[in-house]
This record gives sequence, structure tokens and C-alpha cells, in this order.
Amino acid sequence: MCAPHRVDIICKWANFRQRTSKVLALQETLSSEENLRRALQRIMPGGQPVLDYSPNQTADSILLIHKTLKIVEQGCSGRGFASWAKIRTSVGVVGIVGIHASRKRSERPEVWIWLRRLINEGRWIVIGDFNMVEHRSDTIGPSPLLRGEELRRWTVCRNQADLTDTWFSAHEAKGPWFTRQALHGNRFDQAHLDRCYLSERGEWAYAVFEEDHQGRRSLSDHIPIRVKIQLSARYRREEKVVSYFKMNAKMLTSDGGMAEVKEEWQKHPTWAKDPRKKWGLALGRVRKTTDNATNRTEFEAALLLLRNRERSDAYITRIRCRIRWLQEGDAPTAFFFARYRAKMAQEKITALQLESGAIITEERDIFGAVHTAFSELYQAEEEDTLILAERREMLQLIDKRLTHQQNRAFRELPSTELIEEVIRSLPTEKAPGLDGVTAEVLVECWEFLHADCYAMVQSVWIKGRLLTKDNKGVIKLIPKGGDRLLLKSWRPITLLTTTYKIVAKIMAMRLKHMLPGIIDLQQTGFVTGRSIVDNVMSLRLAQEWAGVTRQDSIFVKLDFQKAYDRVSHSYLWDTLAALGMDVDSVLLIQGLVTNASALIHFNGGFSEEFPVGRGVRQGCPFGTLAFCDVHPTSHADDEGRGAGWKGIGTQHWWRKIPDAPAIC
Repeated sequence: MCAPHRVDIICKWANFRQRTSKVLALQETLSSEENLRRALQRIMPGGQPVLDYSPNQTADSILLIHKTLKIVEQGCSGRGFASWAKIRTSVGVVGIVGIHASRKRSERPEVWIWLRRLINEGRWIVIGDFNMVEHRSDTIGPSPLLRGEELRRWTVCRNQADLTDTWFSAHEAKGPWFTRQALHGNRFDQAHLDRCYLSERGEWAYAVFEEDHQGRRSLSDHIPIRVKIQLSARYRREEKVVSYFKMNAKMLTSDGGMAEVKEEWQKHPTWAKDPRKKWGLALGRVRKTTDNATNRTEFEAALLLLRNRERSDAYITRIRCRIRWLQEGDAPTAFFFARYRAKMAQEKITALQLESGAIITEERDIFGAVHTAFSELYQAEEEDTLILAERREMLQLIDKRLTHQQNRAFRELPSTELIEEVIRSLPTEKAPGLDGVTAEVLVECWEFLHADCYAMVQSVWIKGRLLTKDNKGVIKLIPKGGDRLLLKSWRPITLLTTTYKIVAKIMAMRLKHMLPGIIDLQQTGFVTGRSIVDNVMSLRLAQEWAGVTRQDSIFVKLDFQKAYDRVSHSYLWDTLAALGMDVDSVLLIQGLVTNASALIHFNGGFSEEFPVGRGVRQGCPFGTLAFCDVHPTSHADDEGRGAGWKGIGTQHWWRKIPDAPAIC
């Protein structure tokens, strides 16, 4: 007799007055069709089975759906490794997939291909035994680590379906090794093979509360898990869905099953003293009391006791984590490097899709593709005569708004007090650039560094440029959502040197006082006293006005792709000159922007260095203000050419958000 080694259960807690819970769905794997049939009545009497049985497979999959739930659609793989069903809930149709991947590496790519085709749209919960790990940090022994064809297939499946591992969503405090080491006496070979994924494709409204290891409930070499998930419409707390592992002795045969359990239990005599087991028994007694209570008051008191105990444990855990972080957060300990490895694993680019549609997975090819893409993005474009003529035409429409006093104040040599104010205003706990110096270091050592710092700023103001090493930035790629196979789903943030930040901050502080007088009222971003919310409200009022007055209106919103990265430097200089900035002030800003270079940091390495011929850096204190100076030409172009538009009573106006103007 082969005992089942795994059960994934998703429980839907019933209404408060019902006092009981019902099983929403259950996935099981057994070795024969006879065991599949026999387990049905023992696990979920009256359940609706979705079977996937194949005589050629070593194990088969069951997915049981509660009898009170409406199954909209169901199916299986036909190969014994997966079965699925779509059920109707208060938040719409939700799909549940039970996976039992093969232990053979050559057979698992077929599972990921099938899974990708199944969950191409809608909301899905994927549970089961995956029999592989994605990262080496998920195990300390031999493990089926993804590589080769299987890695490529799984990466495509995970990215296209936008699968999220609840392990990373829950951020469990204890690592995956702790429970298994205590359970198996430091003798185990597999790790983190049983997992739960959520597909974010579609309108998912969910929250992952926690994910715990339930090692005390398993007699196998797998890590059973319990995941608490909230499904709700618009994030209202309407339903609670729990996915957890459970080992039920009734599933074993009566002739020898209990003997096997007792024999296995005797191998671990320390379990009887395990505080986790005692806590589980205490919770069991509380649940038994609540289930059998006939008095509503008794039921509420027991429930309140349970919640208070859970809150106190959670509070103590938070305090301990806080103390541990204060003691070891930045120290070179295993705790620090474990957090670092987990973060690096989430930010690693394992595969990349090129414009041709091909997917590359080799590290060398990925580095080459990323370097080529960003070097071409920041490469200066040659401007033809037609573009230059149109630019001159627009610049003639701009009034010179800067005075001689404002230009002189901008060029004035910064004082030591101003430099100290700038350094103390720099944001703290930020990643440094290539120089490795943070703002905290300058603040603490200001007594010894103030003379050198003043001399450096004075040299920049006199010579009009930074040193080459100080004008070199490190571009860090941050995932911003969407398909991670596409490079556009990664946001480039430039890590700048402290010298660059000081000079840029001084220029930004001086230019900030000049912006309200030179930037049009329609531009609301990055200007003191204005807010982007003003544009949103104005557009809403315009729509309401058009409806009340029955005016034929058109609302157009333009979203500039890579707006910050595509700003032409020559266009910026001409605009500043048209606004009234003198030559010396423009040259001072040019010394900050020109002769810049960058290199990309990702996957633990650096790409080759390349020049930055256009764009304003995301992460630069001066970048957003320089980007604002580009907009007056667009508004001037609108004022100059809008008068020539023909139509019956044509009226138009602009509302400008930093990189997405709207025309009404």
C-alpha cells in the first residue's frame, strides 16, 4: 500500500453563524486508480472529482471540488500530472490547478508548456508538487535546480502568466531550512518543492497574509506549506481562502497504515516536546470548543481568546525581528546575506525577449542585449535641418523671462554655509555611486571635509565641468511590473556619485526659485506651489462642462515613451537660452550634463561603459527641473499654431503633467 505524501487543501471559511468550515478544493497524488477512487470518500465525502489518470504514469492527480460549489469548466492534462477546474465565487470565476510535476527533468518542460497554455488569461491559483527549485538558496543539499530547456520553458510560463510565488509575497520570517532541519535531524535532500502560485493576469484582488511551513504534519521529505490568501472584490474583506497542507491518518489503510504512522512517529521522540506541537494542540482544543458550542456567548469568547493569542504572538514576533534587525541588520552576518540573496533573486534577469521575438537565457547574451539597448537609447541623434528650422520657429515665440539679477544669482559662487545645508539635506540611506561615499559619511565627517568640499565646488563653478570619474553613473534596473521578459518592464535608476549630487542639488535649489516665473501655469509638475492633482481636477471639470453645455469636445492624452531618457541636450540648451538664461549659466549646466557616461549593474555584474548623449538622469536632483524647462516650447508651439486651426468655434487648451500632456 502506498500512502499519499501530499495534500493541498484550500479552505473557505463559512459564515460566522454557521460555526463550521468547508473544504473548497483539494489536490492529491496517488500511485494507482484504485487508490484514487478509494481516497475520494475518505478525503471529501460527496466531493466533485476532477481526475487525471494515466496508466503510464507513476502517480496520478485528483482535484476535488466541494459539492456546494458551481463548477463552470473542468479538464485535465491527460498525462496524469495535472487537473483543473473553474469555480464561481463572489469575485467572479477563479481557476484552480493541481500540479504534480515529474521527478524526471526531461519530462517537466511538458508540464510548463501545458500550464502556460492553460492560464493565459483570468484568475488562477496554482498549487502542487513542482519537484524543482528556481534558486540555489532554496536548498542546502542536492536539488533539482532549474537549468537548460526546463529553465527556459518555466521562465516563459511564469512571465507570460505573471505567476507570483506566495513565498515571496508573504515574506516569512523563518527560512525554508529551519523547520526541515528540526524535523528530519539535518538529513534531507529536497527543499521548497511544494509551492503555491497566484496568477495576476486579469483583475486579481487578493492579499497574501502569511505562508508557514507545516513540517510537523508531514511524514515525507517535502516541505508542506500553509498559505492564507484573501480573495475579495475591490479589496473588501468578504471571503478568506486558506491553502494548507494536512496529513490525515484516515487516508491510510486500516490494516497497516496506523502501524506505519506509529513507527515513523517513534523515530522522532522529540516531537512530543516540540512547542509547535503543543501550540497546535491548544489551537485544536479551542477550535473544538467553538465547533461544539451551543451558546453564542461561549463561541464568541473562544474566538476572542484565539485572536488575542495570535495578536500577542504576532506582536512579540515583530519586536524580536526589530531587535534582531537593530543588532544585525547591517552587520556581515548570515541574516544580512540571506536578505540580500533573497532580494537579488527577485531582481535577477533570468531571460530576455528580443525585438525579433527570440528569448535568450545565457548570461553573456543577456548582458550584451541590455548593453546594446541602453547604449542606443542614450545615444545622441543627429538633427536634420527641418527639425532645427521648426525649433527656431518655436523658440521665437518664447518671451525672455529671466532677468540679469536671476542669472547673476544662479552663477554666484556657493558659500560654505550653502554647501553644508545642501549636504545635510541630501536623502539618507540611499545607495552610493561608484565612489562608494554616502551622505551620512559627509555629515559625520564634515568637520574634516568642509575645506576640501568647498574647494571642489569652487573648482566646478570656475572651470564649468565635473571630473570624468565624478560624472559617471551606475544604472540599476528595477522591476516596475508587467512582463519581465521585456526590457521595457525594468526602470533604469541612475546611482550618482556624491560629488555630482552636491553640485546638482545646488543648481536645483537655485533653479527651483526661478521656475514659477518661467514655467507656464499649465505645467504643474515639480513646481513649488503646484500639484499634478490640479490637472486631474481640471480635466474632470472640463468633461463635466462639456456634458452640461452639450459641446462637441475631444480629450487627447499624450504619453511620451521614455520621456526623460529621450530629451535632446541641444534642445534643452536652446530652450534655456530662449527663456533668457545667459551663456555662462548655460555653460555651467552643460558641465553637469555633457561628458557623462554610465554602466549598467544587474545580475551581480557590470556592463561595459557607454557615453550618455541625451536624456536627463532619473535619480538626479537637477533632472526633473531640467525636464520642466523643455515644456515652454511645446506650449509656445500651441499658442503660435493653434490660432490657425479651422473649425466652428474651435477652442483648445493644454493641461500638462510632466510626461503626459492633455489637449482639450
